[in-house]
Amino acid sequence: MELLRQLAAVGLVFGLLAAALWVLRRRGLASRGGILRPRKGGARLESLERLALSPQHTLHLVRVQDRALLIGAHSGGCTLLESLALPVAAGRASPEARVKLLLMAGVLATRTALAAAPDLTLGTVHGATLSAPMQIVLLLTVMTLLPAVIMSVTPFLRIVVVLHFLRQALGTQATPPTRS
Repeated sequence: MELLRQLAAVGLVFGLLAAALWVLRRRGLASRGGILRPRKGGARLESLERLALSPQHTLHLVRVQDRALLIGAHSGGCTLLESLALPVAAGRASPEARVKLLLMAGVLATRTALAAAPDLTLGTVHGATLSAPMQIVLLLTVMTLLPAVIMSVTPFLRIVVVLHFLRQALGTQATPPTRS
């Protein structure tokens, strides 16, 4: 009996979904492919491409009527990077135009990323700055040795080691640990 109730509930949910889809199709908001289709007269706004630069930074190529907008989206909001006249052939951009716009977007993104990159020079040796690979080696060395330095200057680790030796000297290895 319980199985019959569950099957009836699943059937009711599928029926409601089918009814909602039927209503959307009747009003012209959904097509057979499941993608929302534009209203009569063609779409005035269309997302052409999306390029993820990092988890927080993306480039969007958007067509607005006969213009192509290159928009940079980041955690602080959106920025209009470029606005271009788009060659329109029957309401759609040609593949060549899309490739050109994407290449331009990549060049623009690279240029802006390099301009915004911080200067990471760690120092100079005899008046000459260190090369980038040498700076990375030095940075990784410091990051590797930093935990050992922190542990050596804190008394907690020394106290734990001394108490461990004291416990072994008293012969209390078989007793339960002192953790709670």
